Amino acid sequence: VDPEVGEKRRKNHQSHGTKKRCQGKNSMNGEHKESILEKRKELPVYKARSEILFECRRHATLILVGETGSGKTTQVPQFLFDAGYAKHGMIA
Repeated sequence: VDPEVGEKRRKNHQSHGTKKRCQGKNSMNGEHKESILEKRKELPVYKARSEILFECRRHATLILVGETGSGKTTQVPQFLFDAGYAKHGMIA
């Protein structure tokens, strides 16, 4: 391995630590949060949010079927997180 390449990688890796990063959910300003929430509410799966959470409480396994782009992959884990399902571990 070329020592120069290794040194460049090490310096590049170190410089990544100096970039400003988001500091959790409180780092967004209110306007940005509202914009995201409005977009979430427009997704078809959002209309079924309460029903999905209700069925999650009743059953250990759910199979969700919906159109591509309906929000199944992005929003259902967020619903579960918001409802406290990640308090003791991961949502898988």
